[in-house]
Amino acid sequence: MSIDRTRGSVALFVILVVAVLVGAGSLWVLSWTESRAERAEQELAHADDHARDAELGGAPEGRTRLDAPPVGEGQRVRPAGSPAGASILKSFDGTGSIRGRVFTPPGIQFPESWRLVVEPSLYLEGKAHAVRRVLDFTGDEREFTMPDLPLGGYRVFATAADLECPPHDVLVYRSVRPDGRTVSPTEHPYVTIELLPAGFVDGIVHDEAGRAVEGLPVTLENVDSGERLATATQPNGMYLLEPVLSGEYRIYFGDPERPLIPAESLLFARSGGSSENAPRPSLRYPDRVVPRTASVLIVVVDEIPARVPGAEIKGFGNVGGLIEATTDANGEARLRYLPPGRYHLNVTHRSGRRGKADFELAGDERDKVIEIMCKH
Repeated sequence: MSIDRTRGSVALFVILVVAVLVGAGSLWVLSWTESRAERAEQELAHADDHARDAELGGAPEGRTRLDAPPVGEGQRVRPAGSPAGASILKSFDGTGSIRGRVFTPPGIQFPESWRLVVEPSLYLEGKAHAVRRVLDFTGDEREFTMPDLPLGGYRVFATAADLECPPHDVLVYRSVRPDGRTVSPTEHPYVTIELLPAGFVDGIVHDEAGRAVEGLPVTLENVDSGERLATATQPNGMYLLEPVLSGEYRIYFGDPERPLIPAESLLFARSGGSSENAPRPSLRYPDRVVPRTASVLIVVVDEIPARVPGAEIKGFGNVGGLIEATTDANGEARLRYLPPGRYHLNVTHRSGRRGKADFELAGDERDKVIEIMCKH
């Protein structure tokens, strides 16, 4: 009988404990649900406040506005009220400037004059909007500003008599939000330019028999400016052209008006780097072989006959090219490196005398003398 009472008490105790636990759990769930609902309402209210602030242009007086952390370079940003995925944009509407400073490394004297060039970049975004501008500086001017530039992608470099610098690619643009507001000032970038010694081009010229060619004109012509840099081969056939600035050139072997071989393209470029690790640029041009040629001595005389100094000689050959020369004090002019062919010459003098001559050079001829008489 006592055992049955004990069992009944235990069962009743277990039932009471379970009831208490179930009641406590229900109260906790109800409290948690109400708390979540309150937080959701608060967040919604804050969201409405921020949206209202964005429309009004700022937070009302007496309320602290919590903004997002600053946007770093390269991060995407979505302004309030804009669709997801909207980002800061590059705009090329408007004008800007490129500012900077030019200097030379230790041991290199700053030039008396130098030129700043900005032109459309070969690679940067916005290059189609860019324009070419040039500014010349004299004295000790080292700071520069290139104003009123259409926004775009630019290539910036400086040149002086025997100095140059690697080109700098510079992007001039506006950072804007989709609503058109400027994010940061990017229309006036600043660049630093170091002027370094220009380079040189050298090589060797032989004839078809393998002999070194002496005294042959070798000319570099800048494709953009048309400026020419000329020299002549030494007794060993070597030549040296300097100073050579970076750029695209045509190289001529022989008179540029009648080269012995077709003109060739040459691209001369300085690699990037500072003065500490960028050596003077150079290019060893491949050896070139020119055809065997002849030298013609022109002697101009009058009716006496006496030699005529200062006579102007102009002509051409069937192999192409033009001939121009002027007789010296002895009435002579030497035409060198003429290939085999037929030639026609006209001679004029300030006295009014005129003359002409036609001659032919055979393949085995090396020297020839042509006398031309000038008459009134």
